[in-house]
Amino acid sequence: MNRRGLALKLLGIPVIAVMAAACSPKKTEEQRTPETMATYEELQSLTAELQAEIAALMEESKEGDAASIVIPPGLFLRGLPQGSGTAEDPFLIYTEADLRAVSSTHFAKSHYRLMADITLTGDNDSDPGNGNWTPIGGSEGFFGVFDGGGHTITGLRINVPDNFPVYTSAGMFGSIDTNSRVENLGLIDVSITAGTQGIGGIAGVNYGTIQNCFVTGSIGDTITKGGIAGSNTRDGTIRNCYFAGRVFHRREGVSPVSGGIAGVSGGVVSNCVSLAESVTEEPQTAAGRVIGENRISEWDGTLVNNYGWSGTTTGQTYLYYVAVPSSSDPAGKDGADLTAAELKTRAAWERAGFSFGANSVWVWNGANGMPSLRNQMVVVPWPAYLENPAIAVPSPNMDETGY
Repeated sequence: MNRRGLALKLLGIPVIAVMAAACSPKKTEEQRTPETMATYEELQSLTAELQAEIAALMEESKEGDAASIVIPPGLFLRGLPQGSGTAEDPFLIYTEADLRAVSSTHFAKSHYRLMADITLTGDNDSDPGNGNWTPIGGSEGFFGVFDGGGHTITGLRINVPDNFPVYTSAGMFGSIDTNSRVENLGLIDVSITAGTQGIGGIAGVNYGTIQNCFVTGSIGDTITKGGIAGSNTRDGTIRNCYFAGRVFHRREGVSPVSGGIAGVSGGVVSNCVSLAESVTEEPQTAAGRVIGENRISEWDGTLVNNYGWSGTTTGQTYLYYVAVPSSSDPAGKDGADLTAAELKTRAAWERAGFSFGANSVWVWNGANGMPSLRNQMVVVPWPAYLENPAIAVPSPNMDETGY
């Protein structure tokens, strides 16, 4: 086989060379088949040889055609994001198809980086009524690093109030494993209704680290719910995150907990801000503006420098809403009070530990008076309920909880 043939097909394994001088991020969305699948060990062993052949082609080319052939670092194969999944060469996610491939193709301790804002428009199966997302990691959990790159994902939907997959928690990630990390990511307009234990925007259960993330939307249903994570275990850390929206409960007799940042925490929650409109729960159970419960069985969590909107309401889902009692304690489960007016100031967020320096993932958005991630293109609107907070009144109806 000549060099050109070898460059296009090595050892019977088809590869795709990106034909653009500027390394265009365009990718095929064709699913992998047995004929096009290859292990990463095979890919890595072929990369150097392929790049050498391309270099030879470029030298031999008289018209410069070969100069337009670019092989991205790590190679991009059908059905897999660009990159090799290492810390130095993470899988790069440009499209919704790339993002969905993470759930079905992620390898142990892989590294991912989001390269663009993504709005979810597809579905996860043939039933659009159950939402458009299946938690990454499933029942096994996510092992690795997901760097949002300062970008956002809009419109994540999970609507499985009954018969949720066994041993799976609900969120963008089912669970984040020990020594794993999700960071620099925004989730906009999330809607999660799940009949399971462990329900959160970023993750149902966190054993690792969640940092520099935000979530807006509506999250809840049954047991252990939080805006960022349902459960933050004693190995888990959540820091420099904020949530805006509702954490709701709609079932009786299941002994749950709910919090604006995490439902229950035995780990560390620090420098977080809860803008929750409401956090509701069952009678005689735990609900808090930042954390629902900070000590459960042998867990004894640490809360440091957390804040919450002073107008957040809490209470029993079917009975009443009441205002969260005034709090000046940034180490308490409700955090220290911030008014709506204060929350529109950069100084208040800096007091909460958010940095807006030149090298920070956060930037101050004067247009809406809120922090934004540095690379996000979608501006999150200032929550309307902060302008016109609801009056705490008896007997909210089912619609108040999303049902």
